[in-house]
Parts: sequence; structure tokens; C-alpha cells
Amino acid sequence: MPTNRSGQRPGKSETRLGTTTSARERDIAAVLALHAEGALQAVIPRYQALLAADPTDSRLWLNFGAAFQGLGRHEDAITAYREAFDRDPKLVEAAFNLGCALVDLGRDADAAHYFASALASKPNFAAAQYNLANTLRRLGRAQEAAAAYRTAIRLRPKHSDSHNGLGVVLRELGDIAGAENAFRQALELDPRSSAAFANLANVHRFRPDDALLGLVRTVELRRADLPPPARIELAFALGKIYDDLDDPAQAITHFADGAALQHARHPYDEVVEIALIDAIKAALMPEILGRAAEGCPSTRPIFVVGMPRSGTTLVEQILAAHPEVVGAGELKELGRCLEDWIGPTGIDLTIGATARERGEAYVAALSRLADAASPRVVDKMPDNFRYVGLIHLILPNAIIIHCRRNPLDICLSCYRTRFAEGNAWSYDLAALGRRYRLYAETMRHWQAVLPGRIYDLHYEALIAHPEREIRALLAHCGLKWDAVCLDFHRNKGRVATASATQVRQPLHAESIGRAARYKPYLGALIEALGPESQRALAP
Repeated sequence: MPTNRSGQRPGKSETRLGTTTSARERDIAAVLALHAEGALQAVIPRYQALLAADPTDSRLWLNFGAAFQGLGRHEDAITAYREAFDRDPKLVEAAFNLGCALVDLGRDADAAHYFASALASKPNFAAAQYNLANTLRRLGRAQEAAAAYRTAIRLRPKHSDSHNGLGVVLRELGDIAGAENAFRQALELDPRSSAAFANLANVHRFRPDDALLGLVRTVELRRADLPPPARIELAFALGKIYDDLDDPAQAITHFADGAALQHARHPYDEVVEIALIDAIKAALMPEILGRAAEGCPSTRPIFVVGMPRSGTTLVEQILAAHPEVVGAGELKELGRCLEDWIGPTGIDLTIGATARERGEAYVAALSRLADAASPRVVDKMPDNFRYVGLIHLILPNAIIIHCRRNPLDICLSCYRTRFAEGNAWSYDLAALGRRYRLYAETMRHWQAVLPGRIYDLHYEALIAHPEREIRALLAHCGLKWDAVCLDFHRNKGRVATASATQVRQPLHAESIGRAARYKPYLGALIEALGPESQRALAP
């Protein structure tokens, strides 16, 4: 039988045999025994025959679904679990297993409904409570997720993963002290939890006399024996710890170990990305860009683009502190609105919806995803730099802010970050340098063909002259000055990016010039960057 994220087996099989058994009961018992032996392919037609003869047996539907789930046939599993649930809504295992199968397909909103249904029938179902908390966190419902994790901990106090999950949500909500405490609890319950160790390393600033250094040595000794995902997680955590301890030689060794493992698992296809950007630029000839007035006239969107780790989250938080702005995080909606224009063989702007309709669809998506009452919404997906010309075409009045930062500092920061998803180019120094050049060349192109359309904000200037730069930023966005934006770090909104911890601190210059300590180890990066590595970004 398949296991779910909590370790509990879904869909327990039960036989219901008395002292006298019918032929059907014997057939059911035989199928369940075969299922228990793991012969999943063999039991599928037998379940089908039994259910064709009597489709009212909810528990048989439940086990049928479990067989499909064990085979990775998630859609078929969902169909069978729905049959079980519809025939007996109080069958807790059906609701729970249906939730797990929906999670496997990324359908978290539907999954949350069924986990909640399982809990309505069985309030002390700890595994359902934990899985509900996970889905709420992925849906961005951080406050609800925190409450759900706390309930899961009350039901199962020694479940390390629930404490770790609570810590992740508290970090997103800006409760760094609470997050650290939760990660410590998780590690006390399971000292071998690589996730809890990595998360603790993210929020805790290590010192040479730190009591946790004994645990660090233990982790270093055992990490070679762990599977690649855990090794990757621990390698980036150890690199961060040694960076805290001002030991760049040890730090880069761990970063390189983690990056090499991640690069092997998720190679970067730069040919595809170069072809995409070249196709977009070629399609957006001056006469096409000149038709931007045909797009959606909304002024609601504010796009923040650039390289990851260039200050995009920081700028979003500064803007989101303003009473007229809400930060929506890294949205994928723009890509969805453009996807049929962007095909495998190039760009075709004549397909499907018009530019105006696409802009309207994007603005409608903002209303679903963000506070409907807020006049302005920030979308800080860094990779939208590729689509600047298309943003101009479908949303000619949208604000586009380009975050710039010292190239070496950006690239080092990317290299030392284990991203939740994507950014495969960041795990190889040469590929990272080439990707930076691609980004920089693309932004210079947009600046040339759309003069005055893009607002450049330099990270170093923002750190050196915060009020001056924030005043100018707000003015460019058509927002009145509000001093609350200087205290952006007090913003209680959710931050789910790799910068979740850093943006809870006041502005500081600690990260400026950090790459200088690592220059002896960055030869491949510097060579790949070429002239870009020398470009000055003065305050």
C-alpha cells in the first residue's frame, strides 16, 4: 500500500468475514490479500470486476483507489476515491486518501477541502491535520496554516515535521524568533532531520562560540552517507554557517558540493532560454511596440524584475508597506496569460486573445490573488525580465521596476542559495555567469527599445540613501510619500522567497561587497561574466 507524507498508510484494507462466507466475500478476501502482497497491476482488473458486480461498496472503491495510487496513476486514484467518498462521506480514509492524491497533482485547494472533511468526521486525525497544514501553507494561507500546524502538534506533540512546518510558516510571517524555536523543537525530536537543520541554519546567526557548533560537526560527519536531497539541503546549510563564521574557504566547499549535486539533478538548458528571449525580442519590432495603446489601460500592476537576489523582495516589501499597495509575491500569472503566444517554435502574436484581453485577464487574476480593495499590486517574479516588451504591449500603464546590484554579489548570492524551485542555472558557476550576461543584455535591449519605460533601482544606492531612493521610487509609482515605507521590515505580510529572513531586518550594508572574500574561488564565474563583472553600480 502506498504511504503518504506523514508516514501513515492510506486506505487500510479490511475484510468482513463471518463464520460463513459467500463466494463474493472470498473473492474480496483474495483480492485484498493479493493487494497486500504488492501485486498492484494484478489486482486492478479484479477490483473492476467486483465493483462492476456491486458498485455500492465504498471500501472496495477505497482499496481500488489505493492500488492506482501505488502505481502512480493519480487521476484514476482520484476517480476511485471520489466514488468511495460520494458513497460514504463519513469514510475518513476516503477523504484523506483523496486529499493525498490531489496533492500529488498539485491541486492543493481541492486537497485542503478533503483533509478538512476527514477532520470533520475524525477531529483527532493527526495525519490529516498535518497534511491540511501543509496544503494551507502552499496555498499562501499562512495564518491558517500556522493554526493548523499548532493543532497537529497538539494532537501529536512529538511529530518533528509538524514543528518544522510551523517554523517555516512563522518565518514567512516574520516571526523569526518563533520560527527558530520551532526548528529547534523539530531537531530535538529528530536530530537527523536535514530539513529542520537547514531551516534553523537559515534563521540563526552562528558565532564562533555557538553552542550549536557541536551539532554542526555531527552533521558534517554524517552527510556523506545521506541520499542526494538531504545532502544538498545540508550542504547549503553548512555553507551558510561557515559564511556566518567568516570562513569562505569552508563555506565555498559546502556550497560547491550542494550546487554540484543540484546541478546534476536539474541541469540548465540555456539554449532553450536564449532561443525564447531571442524570439520575443525579434517578434516585438518597433511597429508592434508602438501599438501598446491597444492593451489594457489598468494602472494596478507593478512589476519588479531583475536577477534573483538583486533586491526584488526588498523592493516589494518597501512598496507593500505603503497603505495603497499589496505585495503578491512571485506570481506565475503573467506567464499563463502569455503562454499561447509563446510556442515551442517561436512567438506568434496573432494567436488567441488580443493584447487588451490578455492584460484584462492578468488584472482579473490579481483581483483573485490579492486584496481586491488595494489600488496597486506588486508582482515580483524576477524572470519577468524576459517579458518586459510583452508587459508593455498588454499593460501599457503598468509600472516596471528593474532591480540592479553588483554582478558578483548577485551571482555569489544565487550560488549560495538553494532555491525552492527553478533557477537551475545558479548551480554551476560558468552557467551562472552566462545567465547573468543574458539577463543584462536583455535588459539593455528593453531599455533601448522602450526608453523611459523601465525604472532602474540600484541596490547599493538604496542602502546608502534609503529615504532619497524610496521617495523617488514612490514618486515614480505615482504614490504619495509615506514614512512607513522606511520601516518596511515591520510589515507583517507573508514572504515566501529565499529572502524571507533578510527582509525582516532594517536596511544594512552587510551584503554589499560580500563577493570580494570569495574572489579566489570564483574564477569560472568571473571568466563567464566577462566585461559584466567590471560594471560599476555606484550609489
